Order: sequence, then C-alpha cells, then structure tokens
Amino acid sequence: MPSQTNESPDRFLRRRPLRVWPALLITLLAAARATQIWLFRDYDVQFKVEGTHGLLRHWVVGMAIWWLLFSRIRWQSRLKGVVVLGLVAGLISLFVRVHGIDGNRIPILEWRWSSRASSAASVPRGSSSNPNGIESATRPVGNSPAVRPEASFPQFLGPSRNGILPGPALFEDWTKRPPELIWRQPVGEGWSGFAVQGSDAVSLEQDGDNEVIVCRELTTGNVRWRQAYPARYDNPSAGTGPRTVASIEGDFIWTTGATGMLTCTDRRDGRVVWQHNCLKDANAAVPEWGFSGSPLIHGNWVIVPSGGVNGKSLTAYDKRSGAIVWSSGNDVTGYSSPVLVTLGGTRQILSFSHAGITGYSASDGRQLWWRATAQIPNVAVPLAVDDSHVLISSGYGFGAELLEVKPNAAGVWSASQTWRSIRMKSKFANLILREGHAYGFDDGTFACIRLSDGSKAWKDGRYGHGQVLQVGNLLLATTESGEIVLIDPSPEGLRERTRFRVLTGKTWNPPALAGDLLLVRHDREAACFRLPIQ
Repeated sequence: MPSQTNESPDRFLRRRPLRVWPALLITLLAAARATQIWLFRDYDVQFKVEGTHGLLRHWVVGMAIWWLLFSRIRWQSRLKGVVVLGLVAGLISLFVRVHGIDGNRIPILEWRWSSRASSAASVPRGSSSNPNGIESATRPVGNSPAVRPEASFPQFLGPSRNGILPGPALFEDWTKRPPELIWRQPVGEGWSGFAVQGSDAVSLEQDGDNEVIVCRELTTGNVRWRQAYPARYDNPSAGTGPRTVASIEGDFIWTTGATGMLTCTDRRDGRVVWQHNCLKDANAAVPEWGFSGSPLIHGNWVIVPSGGVNGKSLTAYDKRSGAIVWSSGNDVTGYSSPVLVTLGGTRQILSFSHAGITGYSASDGRQLWWRATAQIPNVAVPLAVDDSHVLISSGYGFGAELLEVKPNAAGVWSASQTWRSIRMKSKFANLILREGHAYGFDDGTFACIRLSDGSKAWKDGRYGHGQVLQVGNLLLATTESGEIVLIDPSPEGLRERTRFRVLTGKTWNPPALAGDLLLVRHDREAACFRLPIQ
C-alpha cells in the first residue's frame, strides 16, 4: 500500500474542497459599493458610470487573485482558465471596437468591419481639383425643393445666437404628416453642425489628416466646394474631427477647427481669404476635448476664445484682413462659444474659460468682470435673463447658477451668486429661457426649472444628451440616439407632441433649422428634412 507521504502537494490540494467564500465576499462587497454609487450618492450620471468602471476593474482583479491564489482549484485548471479568458478577450478585441463614448461615458461598441464615412464620399462626380485645395462642383440644375425666403441659420444657435427662432409654426402630429426626407449623405467625422445662408449649407468634417470646410446645396446636398487644410484632432473618448459651427455673413464664412485653426473663406468658391491658428497666436494648447468655440461676428471683428494667459484669453481679429485687433482675459480656454448680451445697459461679450466666466466690453474687449466657476468642461453658453442676471449651467454635478452682474457707483463691475441649483446639469446642450423658466437637458433627462430660485418644476423624458431649439412656441429637441422630438413647453410638465427618427447612432451635433428645412448630422451621416408646417 503506497505511503501518503509520497503524494504530491498538488494531489493533496486537488482533494481539498473549493474555497468559494472569498469570491462571494468580493462579489457582495462590489454589489454593496454599486448600490451606494447608484442609489445613495447625488452624483452626475457620468460620475456614477466612472465609479462603476473603477468598481468593475477592482472586482476583476479581486476575482483573478482569488482564482489564482485562493480558490484551491488545481493549478492546471487555473492556468487553463486564464488561457481561455485571454482567448475570449482576444477574439472580442479582434471583432469589436470601441467607437467613443456616449454622454454618460458608457463605451459604444461596434463591429470592426463597420464602415466609417469620409467627407470625400460626398464629393459629386465630375468635380475638379485645383492647387489651392478647393474642390468645386457645378451648381445643380433642374427642379429642387423651394427654399423659404426666411431660411437662415447663419451661425451657432441661429440668427440671434440663443437657440430661439421666430418660426415657422410647425405641425404638431408627425404621424399624420411626417417630415419629408430631402437628402441624406455620408459625411466625415466630427461634431460640427450646419450654418445656412440662402441656398448654402456649411459644415466642417474630418477627412483623414485634413479638416474640411464643406459647402453644400441646401436643397440637394450636392457639394458646391470643399476647402481642406492639414489638421487633425483625435481622442478615443471625445472622438475625431471639428466640433464647431461656421459663421456666415455676406460673401464670407468664418470657421474654427478642433486644433484652433481660424479660417475665413469666400462663400462663393471656397477660396481661403486668410487663416490663423488662434491657439498658437495666444500661445495656448489644444484643450483636452478639442477646440470647441464657434466664431462670433461682431461689427468688423470675428471673436474667438483663444485661451491664452497674460491677456490672451479672448481674441478679436479683423474679419476682412485677419489682423489681430485686441486680446483680453487671463485664463485657458473652455469649451463654450462667446455670446453678445446687454447687461446694465452695456453691450458685453460673455465667454467661459477653464475656470470661470468673463464679461468683456463689446466696444474694445476690455475685461469688465470675472467670476470663478467649477474647473470642469463648461460648454452651454451663458444666457442673459434680464439686464442684470446671467444664467449658467454645466454638467459633472455642478448644476445651474444665476449670477447678478452690475457695476457699483464707481463703475466697477462684479458678479455675485443669486442662487445655485443642481436641478439643471447641462453637460453640453444649451438652455432655452421662456416665461420665467429654463428648459434643457438635466444630465440627459429633459427638465424645467424656475428662474426665480432654481427649483425643479419637472424632470421627464430620457432623451440622452441631445440639443434643443425653440421654434415659435414649441421646442424642437434632438435626442442623443438620433430622434427629433416636438415639445410644448409648460412648467406644468412634459408635453411631448410628436417624435420622428432622423438618424441612427450617437447624435451630439447641434441641429439647424432654416425655414422649414431641418439639417441634422452626426459623425457619419447628414440629412435634410422638410418639417410639416401649419
């Protein structure tokens, strides 16, 4: 009879029962932490998701340690388990890729063979190239949908740069009269929106190592011209390509790219009139999420948040020559676009920086006031509520804040807090002010707050991190998943009138409405719809 002392330690371990309790303990602790994150912490959803990501990583490490060191499974089986998991992970990475994140930082997965559009696909056959990098196409002939005389969306957030359009009066039941598809095209990557003037629709796209300014025929989608220049911004989380809206005035177009390239082009043929890298002019770096400030046209100036310190936070260029007229401010750039408002009877330019909001004199660029904000990505534009109050809103748990802005007897301006509320955490969608209330996306859910004290009127409608415009007496919202929703704004509750899918996939880009023609796009496709009107 063989002696038991001759048995190998491995054989002895195989006879010992499986030690399950460490794995159960690790899993129970992880479940408790997940419950705390999601139910008992008043975080922005992004923070909850990030906390969950970290929790999953720790759980996987803990389970791996248990499996390898404390499970009592024989070593041969342990090693086989590691090999199998490695093969599974390898196969997943071979067939699946991460196409960025959604507004809550949840990874978006797709098959690796899924195609990604290029702006080059949008160029009509027969277009010609010239040494200046402009590709022109003959203007289409024949019948095309009529353009309403008032069709204009010449800059970010429309004619008044506040997201409020006078009309038209939209028909409120799209099941009876659905929006009519006018055209649909592949586009290059980027989170840019359209600017529209007359029959021209202009957007920015990424095409390989070039940013491209593309002018399309509004009613056909045919490319009139493309202007390409070397520039590329690429971030696994933020995505690839430009993320601003052009500004159009007369025969000229001004655009800002994701790396800070400020370009003035001739609207008629795409010829470059002048070009500057505004970040280099200000000795500033490209922000983590890419340069995102759409240019503001004011008189003879084009104004951009250049983001340099030592008096170069905001820069005004001569819109015809490109010469620097003035620079002002002392903070690195944020992600918002400058806007013109009137406060205390004084015309001012409001602009977010990385750490605060600043009011600049619209007559000479002189800094009038500054107020610190949370050092988070501030994206939604500040809104003047009346002659002495400004509303700001940011995501990442910050919420909304109403500032009282006024000069003292000596003419020195200051900004102080009237109230702050966590009830409107707008990560990057701009708010709409209407009859004493603010409407917008509170951490991905549509909401309404009272301007009197910031209290919640209601929160409903899980549309994700979309965008919103006011059209007449209605709100037109685009959802993160690619639908458009028509909402009758009321402080009594969400009154959704109708909805319609226009795109499939993550839609962060701001929409444009020129008359009854709605232009929507995301990082792969653009489309134009004619909305039914009353």
